[in-house]
Amino acid sequence: MSGAASVGEHGLRAKLAEFFSWRVLLAIFFWGISFPFTKAALVTFHPNGLIAARMGLGVFVLALFAAVRRQRWLVEARDRKRCVVLGVILGLHLAMQAFAMQLTSSISSGWIIAFNPVVLALGGALFLGERIRRVGWLGMFVASAGVCVVAAANSFDFAGATRGDLLILLSCITWPAFTLLAAAPTASSGSLRVTLCSMAVAGVLCTAAALQSGFTVAPFTSSSACATLFLGVLCNGVSFVLWMQALDLEGAAKISAMLYFQPFVTMFWAAGFDGEPITGFALVGGPTVIVGVWLLRLGSPKHARPAR
Repeated sequence: MSGAASVGEHGLRAKLAEFFSWRVLLAIFFWGISFPFTKAALVTFHPNGLIAARMGLGVFVLALFAAVRRQRWLVEARDRKRCVVLGVILGLHLAMQAFAMQLTSSISSGWIIAFNPVVLALGGALFLGERIRRVGWLGMFVASAGVCVVAAANSFDFAGATRGDLLILLSCITWPAFTLLAAAPTASSGSLRVTLCSMAVAGVLCTAAALQSGFTVAPFTSSSACATLFLGVLCNGVSFVLWMQALDLEGAAKISAMLYFQPFVTMFWAAGFDGEPITGFALVGGPTVIVGVWLLRLGSPKHARPAR
């Protein structure tokens, strides 16, 4: 009996290991709690200053990783103009999220950001000619309805939340734009170099903006300093490295499916550690977004694009 139980336990572990990637789960955990940590960092930083610091730390980690792997830092000459465009989009993407966190809740932001695959699929259909079946269009409608429900919750609880939710929703456009435009340079220069160069451009632009607005709005505290280090080193640096390794080892289709866990990580962390309320709107609208995205996956082409 003990031998059979041992074999069964070993089989279960093998199946779990086959489905779950520890690299992706760790990256999703870091990204999932990035919204609450952004709120903590904004106690000290102006949004422009926070993104500049976050980019600088991320570039350092990625450059260090490239050096360890003995890879060049610069992309191929033909990809440099595209990387400048990508840097502008990336800086705008994270800046919108940082400004949004001054207006809305972490929980709602986590659910709305799950809308990303819908915009990415639309972009693929419009610009790459990818076909979406009827169930996919149904998924888009369901996910859109879920976003509306989540946003409705914030309109009652947070002053200016509608503007904050709109900024988060707009960031669901900038990330797919970054992903689609990065396809060509990534094919020739590699994902690490493209991300490193794009992040460096974004860092320069956000630093210039921070010189105008100011980097900080209050003195540093231990919590804001730790939050900034977390966002720069772990979210912009380590998480990308983990995601890239998992992408190389396991493929985009498998690891993209695990992104469905990210909004739940955000919700439980924000509720448990920051005291944000879990409203009925979030409990209904959030999972509705996930169901819609799942339906979209059923109605989309089998190949998947890497996300966040």
